[in-house]
Amino acid sequence: METTTINTEELLSQQYDVLGHYLVDGFTEIRDIKNGRLWFVTNKEDFINRAKELLGSDIYVGVNSRRTEGGSSNDVGHITCLVCDIDPVREKGTGSTEEQLKASVELGTRISRDLRGGIVVSSGSGCDIWLPVNPIAVENLSELTKSLKEWSDAIKNK
Repeated sequence: METTTINTEELLSQQYDVLGHYLVDGFTEIRDIKNGRLWFVTNKEDFINRAKELLGSDIYVGVNSRRTEGGSSNDVGHITCLVCDIDPVREKGTGSTEEQLKASVELGTRISRDLRGGIVVSSGSGCDIWLPVNPIAVENLSELTKSLKEWSDAIKNK
């Protein structure tokens, strides 16, 4: 596997682009998990600046654009990126071993190839596959959630 090194700003720029939030009106959620603080940004420059300030913290970035400055699924206005979270099965409260992390990334890479796209990123204990999609307006959250669960279950079953 080829390794590429890029600087922090380039990485954050790519992350913002993959999320596709620039394709729709709305907010990008950035959450400092440890301190329970939330920020909402509306453009790439603000995203990069806020994320850089939080480097070293345990942060979460909302995968899909929010229609309001809220951090729940009810605030999502558009689906712009799908995410598959691949974590090894392990005892609760324990971290992944290097071997488990490597196996998760290898599986994520195989799934990404099957999906014909997506970006595999380490999540610390496993990996995520980020799959950009053309924006889908959220009109019926329960139906969309059901459909996305079926999609995710089909990947798990395969």
